[in-house]
Amino acid sequence: MLKIKDLTQPLSAGMEVYPGDPPVTFRSYSGYGYFTSEFSLSAHSGTHIDMPLHRIAGTPSVDKAPLERFVLPCAVLDAPALRDLEVADLLPQKDLIKSCPGLLLRTGWSKRYQTPGFYEEHPGISPEAARWLVEQGVALVGMETPSVHAALHREVHDIFLQADVILLETLADLTGLPAQVTLCAAPLKLRGLEASPVRAFAVWETSLENQPTGMKGAPA
Repeated sequence: MLKIKDLTQPLSAGMEVYPGDPPVTFRSYSGYGYFTSEFSLSAHSGTHIDMPLHRIAGTPSVDKAPLERFVLPCAVLDAPALRDLEVADLLPQKDLIKSCPGLLLRTGWSKRYQTPGFYEEHPGISPEAARWLVEQGVALVGMETPSVHAALHREVHDIFLQADVILLETLADLTGLPAQVTLCAAPLKLRGLEASPVRAFAVWETSLENQPTGMKGAPA
């Protein structure tokens, strides 16, 4: 039996956004028997993917990426909630990480979505851990946090994006996921853009639910 879990944070007018990003606005119209709406937002609003073009000029835009990059098996790992992820946290789960092209990091940070400090105080992925994950051949890294690192975001972005690793940021609650899922997080086909909001969800067989997810109770 298949299970599906939505991993997408909602978007709403006037919501808090990443510092420096434009505001999210909605506007609706009634007329001619139809209800019609328009919206304005950053391509990095809510749950979204970052393509290498976000930092690496001349790389493919979001509309050029094949859908296989966004529908793929992912390992699910519990990660520290109050400090950076380090290589030592990942080494015990090396086999699981190498068994899947994608990796989802569960920190519980999504519970703080739209609360003070969500964008400024979140745990990150250390540069050393990012390089280690690149060496393992990961193709996508997803996280509940709004960025790969609160302070060293440029450095860590570059480590991943220079290696053509797609980043999936601001995922919603990952609780209840087994050790391996199929992730679906297709972006809008936005010509020439470096990112896109997505409707992310995980699919898995119920027979996988009793498998360990690794790093259970990882120290903060």
